[in-house]
Amino acid sequence: MLLSMILTRFSGLLAGNCTMGTGEFVSVYSRLDIKLAQMKRDKTTRGQNQEHQQDEEGNKEQLPNPFQVATTTSSIAFSLGAIVPILAATFTANHKVRLAMIAGAWHWWYLEEFVLSWVSSW
Repeated sequence: MLLSMILTRFSGLLAGNCTMGTGEFVSVYSRLDIKLAQMKRDKTTRGQNQEHQQDEEGNKEQLPNPFQVATTTSSIAFSLGAIVPILAATFTANHKVRLAMIAGAWHWWYLEEFVLSWVSSW
């Protein structure tokens, strides 16, 4: 029973990790696409002066890489948050203690997500 529970949790972790990474990739890629289109539009309207080309090269260096953001930020953060209840349940033999540890771990994780989303909205 414990093995099936651990296997189920790791499959959920993998599925959630893929979902979060894909969503982050699409989000960052959309912003990148909009930014590149805006830079191209600005280039055609302003002309080809030397100062504008230098600004454009500096802006291209600051653009995010969607794959890097998806793998580092979203996937790793989701994995670290989801591994806490898995570890809590894996190393506890008593069923009632295991249930309390999982509930406490999920409560802590949701509280952390709420605080991070509230702080990032400023």
